Amino acid sequence: MQEIVGGNNGRIYEQFESVCDRLLTRMLELRYDDKLERVKFNWMHEVMYKDGEGRITLRFHDRLKPLLLKLKERFSQIPLKVVFKLRGGLCNPVV
Repeated sequence: MQEIVGGNNGRIYEQFESVCDRLLTRMLELRYDDKLERVKFNWMHEVMYKDGEGRITLRFHDRLKPLLLKLKERFSQIPLKVVFKLRGGLCNPVV
């Protein structure tokens, strides 16, 4: 994994844990078609860390399942190596 995200002085798992911790606290709000009903919940149901193995298991909130399953049909697949090279900011697409 470290070769995908680039060298970072052996702190890769600390960085992943930090990202997962932020996801545990991030709230989402879904509004339904009638716009009179909405629900708020966190992204993550739980995050399990396997210390010593370098493994993190994420369990998303159950309400996200229908939305996550639709992602495949609506978005392109991008290799992780490319995703981790992306930096925030504006992009100027070449037409």
